[in-house]
Amino acid sequence: MRNPKIAVITDSSSDLPPDVAATYGIRVVPLGIQFGSESFLDGVDLSKQEFWSKVRSFEDLPTTSAPSPVAFGTAIDEAVAGGADGVVVVTLPAALSATHQAAVTAASERPQVPIELVDSGTVSMALGLRAIHAAQVASAGGTLADVTTAASAESHVVAVFETLEFLKRGGRIGRAQALLGSALRIRPVIEVLHGEVVPLGRVRTLRAALDDLVRRLDAVADRLADVAIVHGDNPGAAEELATRVRQRFSEIDPTMALVGPVIGTHSGPGTIGVAYRLK
Repeated sequence: MRNPKIAVITDSSSDLPPDVAATYGIRVVPLGIQFGSESFLDGVDLSKQEFWSKVRSFEDLPTTSAPSPVAFGTAIDEAVAGGADGVVVVTLPAALSATHQAAVTAASERPQVPIELVDSGTVSMALGLRAIHAAQVASAGGTLADVTTAASAESHVVAVFETLEFLKRGGRIGRAQALLGSALRIRPVIEVLHGEVVPLGRVRTLRAALDDLVRRLDAVADRLADVAIVHGDNPGAAEELATRVRQRFSEIDPTMALVGPVIGTHSGPGTIGVAYRLK
C-alpha cells in the first residue's frame, strides 16, 4: 500500500517567497489588497516589490481583505485533482483575519476530503516555516496526522519596526500602544503571539536592533530548527542580519523573505526581523 499523499495549503500572509513555495509544492491562497479604488490579489497581480513602491508613493494606508471560501475551495480541489489523499491548511490567526474562517467554511463544504485546519497564531515567515516543515514531512511520506503536527510546530517571528505609525493606523496596535508617545527616537521590538501584537522592548539604532534579534536566537540556540530573515524593503539590513546568523549558527542557512502586503500594511517600510521554528 502506498503512503498517503498530503497537500499543504497556506495563505499569502506567510510571506513565503514564490520559489520556495514552488519548491515544496505549497499552494498559497492570496489575500486581497486595496489602494484606494484599485484592488489586487497578493502575489497574483501585485508583487511584493510593487507593493512597497506603492506604499512609498500612496498617501493613504492600503487595506487588506481575507480570501473567500471559494478561493480556499479551489486550492483544495486542485490539490485533490493532483492526487492528494488529504489536505492540511495552515493560516494566519483567526483573531487577526477572517482568513481562517474562510478555510473552515471551504473544508466544511468538502466532507469527502480529509482536511485538517491549523490556526497558526502567528504571521509572516513564522507561518511560512511551518508550511515548509509540513510540506517536508508530507514529501517524506507523512500521514495526515504527521503533517498536521508539523504544521503546528512552535514558531515565532520577532521584528523591529521603524515606526508604530502603520500598526496604529491599521488598528492592530494592541498592547504595543504602551510604546507610543515616547519623546525619544525608538524602534519598537514586536512579536505576534496567539494572534495578538505584543511589545517586547525598544531599541534606538539598527545595530542595536540586529544585536537584539541575534540575542533572541541565541536564547533558543539548542532548539533552533529553521530561521528566516524578514524585511520590509530593507535589503541591506536583511543581508547584514543573515550574515550574522550564518556566522553564529553555522548549521543554519536562513531563508530570505521580503515582507508582503498583508503584513507590510501594518509593519511599514524598514522593518527587519527573524522568524524561527523550534524543534
